[in-house]
Amino acid sequence: MTFDNIVMFGVAIALFVGFMAYRDDRRIKNSQLGATQTKTKNDGEKIYSDWKEAANGPFIAADLETTGFKPPDCKPIEFSAVLVDANGNIAETFSVLVNHNIPIPRVITGITGLTRKQLELDGIGYRQAFQGFVSFLRGYPVFFHNAPFDVRFLNSSEQELGIKINNKIFDTLPIARDVFPNLPNHKLPTIADHLGVTGNFHRGLQDSVVVAKLVVAASRNNESESVHQKNGLSDNKSHGISVEDLTKDKSNNNFVSSSVSRRGYIDGKLRGQKVVFTGILSMPRSQAADAAAKAGCDVYVAVSKKITVLVVGGQDLTMQDNNEKSSKQTKAEELISQGYNIKIINESEFLKMIE
Repeated sequence: MTFDNIVMFGVAIALFVGFMAYRDDRRIKNSQLGATQTKTKNDGEKIYSDWKEAANGPFIAADLETTGFKPPDCKPIEFSAVLVDANGNIAETFSVLVNHNIPIPRVITGITGLTRKQLELDGIGYRQAFQGFVSFLRGYPVFFHNAPFDVRFLNSSEQELGIKINNKIFDTLPIARDVFPNLPNHKLPTIADHLGVTGNFHRGLQDSVVVAKLVVAASRNNESESVHQKNGLSDNKSHGISVEDLTKDKSNNNFVSSSVSRRGYIDGKLRGQKVVFTGILSMPRSQAADAAAKAGCDVYVAVSKKITVLVVGGQDLTMQDNNEKSSKQTKAEELISQGYNIKIINESEFLKMIE
């Protein structure tokens, strides 16, 4: 290993350690005031502290993955959230990758596993992703872990895109310190291990699930009571819920990034059609893929020369700026210009097609 490589490796390790400490251990000033709202900071952060009523549900637990520490130079690359009902069950999930067409720092890839190639393949436009995220939040209270970090990026997205979030936002980091005082630290993986959640952490959906379970546990009177309640919210690891188990049943979520590859039914009327989905649909993408397969379509994840139909959800096909089109739509249009027979349709046209 050359001297330059050693230096680069050392810098990457330092950035990784700094990033982890910043996200998980930064304390919030005035978080114990007990007032309706904490002090508003210079960057416009508004973190509420009266969380107990909000934790009774329904509420949203959410997480962002980003390219670095501070916007607007750094950008969000994943918006994720879960909706928890009044019984403490995860009722819906949402997760979407964002393609900014920018390099992803190695340290971020090391933490999240996300690469520029993956974002170009599976990501959608910034405006479309943020609008979908805001729509999923509806009017529910929203919990983030180390909320000031995420809120800074939400504020930046609001200013850049002109899309406002009016939800009350709460921070689970001080809540975790209060409810689980004996843990060695209050990073999400540590809390997840305590609550029996398994998965690939430092990804938005997985972290959102941990936040959700933390809030449900904290909403009980004490830790021993909270972790033995119903709905599978147990701290016994052998009875814990995994993110993999959560996403096996896609009938009740909007997890955009899940695999939707399907083989078409042999007797389907659209046998021979090869379909790809992009954008945010009104139904879970897996449900749309199942419907296409029943109609005879083979469903693929990526656009290629063999694709015959691209279904675009959550986008205006005629008015949208090129920089807000997903990479899949852009690639399909390039292939069409080269003479390939690919139809680009919206969700309504797709539903009519499979009737």
